[in-house]
Amino acid sequence: MKNKNLALVLTTALVLGACGNQEAKTTEEVKTEETETTDNNDVVKEVSNDTETAAKDPIPATEKTLEEAIDAFYTHYGDDAIELTGADLDEEDGKYIYSVKGYKDGEEFEAKFDANSLDLIKEERETEDDTNILAIEKDNIITAKEAKEKALEGQAEGVYVEGYELEVENGKAVYDIDLENAEDVIIDAASGEIIK
Repeated sequence: MKNKNLALVLTTALVLGACGNQEAKTTEEVKTEETETTDNNDVVKEVSNDTETAAKDPIPATEKTLEEAIDAFYTHYGDDAIELTGADLDEEDGKYIYSVKGYKDGEEFEAKFDANSLDLIKEERETEDDTNILAIEKDNIITAKEAKEKALEGQAEGVYVEGYELEVENGKAVYDIDLENAEDVIIDAASGEIIK
């Protein structure tokens, strides 16, 4: 027991002595240590976290457009009589996905496509009980690219489009543009005017 206490006292004395020596160093000794650390920086470097600090492109970079995804939706289902009810671009598990929705004869259709390849990821068909379905005349609206550009006009640096949705809201076809670092923007899909 005495040996343990003696070892504890000696260890404590050494630690305190070392701390005391650190504080007693002259300014010149500290400068020498800093210089040595700085000179050794050729083997140590600071790495930035690109996901946090890298500037994002204002508009998501996808190889395919929303319009191409809508065409892929009609090709997939093989029925041009399906009415377009909505479409969007969103990021899921680190990749961009287009989701396109339509309606015909009491049935709702949805298909999700990879935004770069238009490979089908998922499809769904459901019975729709609602009798008042509003559809979008796809040939009478501005492109998603035009809507995104309009939403970014006058925005501060560092604002970018995180995703967007083409939908019917209050009886109008609109693009709801989800902006990061700014308020979302709603654009009339027919006229291209900013609603909000």
